[in-house]
Amino acid sequence: IELTPPPDAPPPMSAPLIEVRACTPADAELAVPLIISSGPAAFNYIFADTALEQMPHFVRRAFQDDGMELGHSVHTAMLLDDRLSAVGALWHAGQALPFMAAGVHQIYRHYGPLAGTRVVMRGLRMETVVKPPRKGIAYLGHFGVAPELQGHGLGTLLIQHLIDQARKLGFATVALDVSSGNPRAQKLYEQLGFIVKKINPADSRTEFGAIIEHRYMEKTI
Repeated sequence: IELTPPPDAPPPMSAPLIEVRACTPADAELAVPLIISSGPAAFNYIFADTALEQMPHFVRRAFQDDGMELGHSVHTAMLLDDRLSAVGALWHAGQALPFMAAGVHQIYRHYGPLAGTRVVMRGLRMETVVKPPRKGIAYLGHFGVAPELQGHGLGTLLIQHLIDQARKLGFATVALDVSSGNPRAQKLYEQLGFIVKKINPADSRTEFGAIIEHRYMEKTI
């Protein structure tokens, strides 16, 4: 990976050190904002019920408590010189039911019965657009790279790492969804060999967020 220094920076003493590891609860401070950056409008649509600040509070709690697809155990961290700089997740159909049960439990515990029901309903609406992974397919998602490091290849390295992990787990196909409002990400995925298989239209909004059309993409590995 090559990072572009500012014009007046001294020559680097050595190449940056890159490490990839599983996320832990202690990563929440740096990992959660990157996870949210993968789709802030959708996260706000689901988890901001009466105030915007509800969303990051819940995502952080879900990441630390684990058990659902927002949990730390399905996320991988990429560190650049010992600082968490990118994050992504991998899960599959066999985890769908446990994730759903844990998610519903965590939502009701966090929001209470009335608001929790509204959050669950919005989450189910989201799943008609970004559907749970099908059997035999590893699903990749929640990609986020620190803003100051975007465009330097960290995201590509992380995706390739997760594809390798999926292959080691015995999967022959990986999949992801990309918002129609994020053509830059779609171009990257296409360069990595992903092909659009289906377009899922949507236009649901709240005062805090929205879900719009998504493209479902697959890659044979």
